[in-house]
Amino acid sequence: MTHNSLVLNFFDSLEKNKRYFAYALQSKSNSQYVTGTAQPQVTITNANEIQIRLAPLNEQKRIVEKLDKLLSKVDESKVRLDKIPVIIKRFRQSVLNAAVTGELTKDWRERKGITLNNWGKKIFNEFCKIQRGYDLPLRKIIDGAYAVVTSGGIAGYHKESKANGPCLVTGRSGSVGSVHFFEFENYWPHNTVLFVKDFCGNYPKYTYYYFLQYDFKSFSSSTVVPTLDRKKLFNEKIEIPPFEEQKEIVKRVEALFKKADEIEERFIKAKAFVDKLTQSILAKAFRGELVSQDSNDEPASVLLEKIKEEKESHITSNVKVKTNKTSKSTKKFILMKEKKTKNAKTIKRKEKRIA
Repeated sequence: MTHNSLVLNFFDSLEKNKRYFAYALQSKSNSQYVTGTAQPQVTITNANEIQIRLAPLNEQKRIVEKLDKLLSKVDESKVRLDKIPVIIKRFRQSVLNAAVTGELTKDWRERKGITLNNWGKKIFNEFCKIQRGYDLPLRKIIDGAYAVVTSGGIAGYHKESKANGPCLVTGRSGSVGSVHFFEFENYWPHNTVLFVKDFCGNYPKYTYYYFLQYDFKSFSSSTVVPTLDRKKLFNEKIEIPPFEEQKEIVKRVEALFKKADEIEERFIKAKAFVDKLTQSILAKAFRGELVSQDSNDEPASVLLEKIKEEKESHITSNVKVKTNKTSKSTKKFILMKEKKTKNAKTIKRKEKRIA
């Protein structure tokens, strides 16, 4: 417990079912009792003004039991859903890996009567020609028709262009390894990227997917701001499929990625639904719609009367304690005053004797 905590003390009649009130508070919107923006807080005044619908005691117990079961299932669903983005990411990575190793088009080659021996062995600089982008402080971008592509993506539109499309870049400085592809005719590649100046007869979309799975970070310097070392990258040996197979690979990758996108869309919708489900269930509970009503339950009015009696008793006890403390303080003050008077008389008698 810290000094930033607000402790709720319950009357005896409510002590047995504190979880009901915990759920009741959870059902409230923060805006109803949280104040402040820079440092949001719940004040005692705000806490005292929170209104809670009080159900009969037995119904409170049924509500808590039902909420425990339902909300635990909601939590389980959230845990399962949270695994989906990781699964989708791994799926995309496995598709790209299969694409550049030839596994994805194995059946296609068999039908064509060709083998992996048809793949050419080249160095990276023969696969495509990459070049450092051009300096352009973002504050000097003059509004125009040509995208300025940085390691983080499109940063704005400039009146001039420096390269012909399609646009394929990878992060050179800072965000090393980030990859962006756009079907621009012309654009401005920023100095934070390396851009493909010449695809060397390769299918641009295949080059893009090859870049996506390539470990550019392994060629970066170990400085405060990582920078991609082009000289090391240029001489890396790689295997490249024939142009016709590149097009088939792109076709298959895009079909599989489309399925992954569809799953991701369903995940986003499911997550949005589940995220709202807890509040929806709580709202239903405190509208009296979650569990059945029982006419044999002791009415809430009886419970309220008990709370009222306990509150009055508590106030009376506090007054007595305060009165006792005041009486003791007054008595102590009188004794101290009598002691001072007695000491003063003793001093005067001593002074007379000396005189």
